Amino acid sequence: MSQIFGFIFTMRPIPIGILSIFFLILNGMLINTEAVADSGMHLHPPRIALVLSGGGARGAAHIGVLKVLEELRVPVDLVIGTSMGALVGGLYAQGMSPRDIEKTFDDIDWGNTFSGRPPRDNVSFRQKQDDDEALFQFELGISKKGIVLPTELVTGQKLSLLLTTLFQGTIGIDDFNQLPLPFRAIATDISSDEVVTLGKGNLSEAISASMAVPGVLPAVEIGGRTLVDGGVVRNLPIDVAQNMGAERVIAVDVSSTLNSLEGGSIVGVAAQTFRLLTVRNVAQQRQRIRTTDLLLTPDLSMVQFADFSNMQAAVAQGEAAARAAGDELSKLSLSKEAYSQYRKRQRRRNPPPALGIRIDEIEVLNLQRIDPRIITWRMKTRAGEMTDVRTLEQDVRRIYETGDFQAVYMRLIQQQEMNRLVIDAREKPWGPNYLRFGMRLESNLEGQGNFTLLANLRSTHLNRWGAEWKNKVKVGDNQSIFSEWYQPLSYSGAWFIAPSVELIHEEIKEALSTEKFDTVLGNIGIGYQQRNLAQYSIAWLRAHSKSKFQSILDDGEIKIDIGGAHLLAIYDQLDNANFPRHGTFAAASLLLSREGLGADIDYDLLELDVSHAQSVGRHTLVGSIELGTGLGSDIPFFIEFERGGFLDLSGLDRGALRGDVAGLMRLVYFQQVGRIPSPLGEAIYIGFSAEAGNVWESNKTVDLGNLRYAGSLFAGLGTVLGPVYLGYGRADGGEDSFYLFLGQPF
Repeated sequence: MSQIFGFIFTMRPIPIGILSIFFLILNGMLINTEAVADSGMHLHPPRIALVLSGGGARGAAHIGVLKVLEELRVPVDLVIGTSMGALVGGLYAQGMSPRDIEKTFDDIDWGNTFSGRPPRDNVSFRQKQDDDEALFQFELGISKKGIVLPTELVTGQKLSLLLTTLFQGTIGIDDFNQLPLPFRAIATDISSDEVVTLGKGNLSEAISASMAVPGVLPAVEIGGRTLVDGGVVRNLPIDVAQNMGAERVIAVDVSSTLNSLEGGSIVGVAAQTFRLLTVRNVAQQRQRIRTTDLLLTPDLSMVQFADFSNMQAAVAQGEAAARAAGDELSKLSLSKEAYSQYRKRQRRRNPPPALGIRIDEIEVLNLQRIDPRIITWRMKTRAGEMTDVRTLEQDVRRIYETGDFQAVYMRLIQQQEMNRLVIDAREKPWGPNYLRFGMRLESNLEGQGNFTLLANLRSTHLNRWGAEWKNKVKVGDNQSIFSEWYQPLSYSGAWFIAPSVELIHEEIKEALSTEKFDTVLGNIGIGYQQRNLAQYSIAWLRAHSKSKFQSILDDGEIKIDIGGAHLLAIYDQLDNANFPRHGTFAAASLLLSREGLGADIDYDLLELDVSHAQSVGRHTLVGSIELGTGLGSDIPFFIEFERGGFLDLSGLDRGALRGDVAGLMRLVYFQQVGRIPSPLGEAIYIGFSAEAGNVWESNKTVDLGNLRYAGSLFAGLGTVLGPVYLGYGRADGGEDSFYLFLGQPF
């Protein structure tokens, strides 16, 4: 029952949305329409249109092509892009140079961008509390119709936030003809299989729609149409440029071929399946090349669709392909003077206004279950006040980090000298009831250990202030049923009350005896959450416990009443609960057991836990200190502090040492040595630990001279099922053990 705090695990949903891709393949084979839904705008016939295809990481080749076009002084009058081509083309159209785009791509953490969960140190504190359980990363929805599955591998919010940042200078521009270069993004209407040419609206949202690979990223709703990646029906939109009157088209095709499967991972299967969708429409578009047009096909055999670590090679191949066509491109060159004037216009970026944006009205769209005042309370931007782009971006992040939304978009609409901020918050379609499973396995590979299965059901936003009802069940060597009603006391969610009840059954088997504990625990707490940083609470608790013991000498039963006040303060800014790379965790817990509050005996129980992680490159060092004391009181035997086990005086069996006072100092080093495909996990680690600690009978007997020393070697995997450790530990007395863990060992 002792509360020892540690590093716990995070979650990320895994969908079955890949099935939707196969539906699109079948449906795509039956497409008879070539309809192009233009934006309705008219543009003077462009002399030269640049058409950039989709291709995932291979799309970085477009940057190399742009470099050569500028070297040869080839002007571009219109840019049309699909998926990654839309991203590169949009950045160029808003005024960025090719080298600036290349640097931007180098600075982006693409692996993190296409992961589902925001950085852990930024998520709500309520979500961090779930890390106390060994839960799998993916979540399911529960409705009256049964289980509801997420529809894609990742939520797409990180990509949306990235695009919002990259295109912050276009806030307020809703006509893509008003960009330094006219621009179109190509998407697919998933309902009609029509090509949708986006030339109006929010630029970052349009590009997000163009990049929404079915089953991997969520569809984007624009103008009442549900849009996905344009590559489904028009990965190389040459006809769009020609239909807009382009005299010449420079088309760059970076589409993937079907020659190989990128491993056996879910991402590899998704990428190969998506290639099936693009091959036919790309072949049809290549046939539309006229004698006045030019098609560039870089050799990207070494760069796979999802190989974002190899984008520099794609840039180089884009340059090579453009240089090989240098003679043809040179025929389109301008004089130095004329090109200088052209480039001045193309570089005419709209800098994001740092200050001076007055927001006259805030409107929140698409909320079905969540009160919009919960959203506006989380924003620093207020109607009638001045704000800036950075604050608006942070507001979007704060909203998404609550964990309630699939995606959050922001639009600034300027009408008759009035600025209306529109927050488009898309609630998770598989909510508001979320089911997660988990498993904890602990073994010293010598027949000793325990196994637990877990289920966690959360029902969210049950009233206007966002109440939550959480129920947890554990079965295995130890069993428990837990139910909590979490009630915020305002729209801000800072203050809360949280009554709970828990039924616990524990069994301790030793060589000559067996003890069974059955406990009913009730708790009524009030607390304060300091945003995503910390939580402070005080609770009154009552419990009744019945202990039965059997041994070769005697049998018996003991009944115990527990009552008291529990004070708890937790600060948590670790970036990862299991393999933290940076950040600090600190917790202080004080239990005051008093007869006047229903306890059989008076005693105090104080626990302190502090950990800090620091990294340099792939190398990480985590230091921890854990202290526990009865503050001089006589602690009941059933909540004595324990030491022993993996990373807790490794080499000793778990719980080998028991006492009224305990201490542990631990230094853990680990190095990342590999990665796991993002839908399956995170990374592979190897490391070691050095540990010192002991237990004592009382404060008076504490003697640092009799500390026990231990260490361990381990390999760790950050998987979708939780952290997995295989380790070997040895203590100073010669005790040693091998350990296998699934779940949190700390």
